[in-house]
Amino acid sequence: MTATVEAGIPLWRLNEELARRGLALSNLGDIDRQTIAGATSTGTHGTGVRYGSIAAAIVGHAPAGGCVLALCCDYRIMASGGFRIGLNETQVGLAAPEGVQQLLRRVVGRHRAERMLVAGELVDAERALALGLVDELVEIDNVANRARIWLEELLALPRQPMLQTRAMSRADIVAALQPEQIQLPRFIDGWFAPDTQAGLRALVAKLGK
Repeated sequence: MTATVEAGIPLWRLNEELARRGLALSNLGDIDRQTIAGATSTGTHGTGVRYGSIAAAIVGHAPAGGCVLALCCDYRIMASGGFRIGLNETQVGLAAPEGVQQLLRRVVGRHRAERMLVAGELVDAERALALGLVDELVEIDNVANRARIWLEELLALPRQPMLQTRAMSRADIVAALQPEQIQLPRFIDGWFAPDTQAGLRALVAKLGK
């Protein structure tokens, strides 16, 4: 069975919703304060030979944290159409942490990443594909199935050589997500800066129209 949820839902709330349907997660402990996006991104730290791969199935807009989550995945499949993706932090008065910027540079190149990060640019699906920000576009109803097929094809390879190669190839992601590269307390403090609060108010007003 598949459950489709918003990336920003906290694990404790997700667990409550799943429990109502007889699908609750077992014994989450104190990690249940994280969002599903945060937990999945943290899970990408486990890039050693014992761990499998993650395919992002993007069926809507993926700004900011949604884009970070996708960048941490092995393969990104996005629904074609009018959906947009990117790191738009500067539009709301925030600076993306260095580690997050490294994730974007890794897939689109340094110069293009600089332009996108400084402008807080969100690009549409076609542009995202051209830049390499996503790997594949399909019709929205086929996104999840295509992600499953990609994973099955990967799992058909000899397991240990594939995982060892993956671990080496993704070592830079592990490095980018280290605490000193993210500096989470500084990023959280930024939310309360005057510029950020003004940007957030403007964004909320725009969304309300």
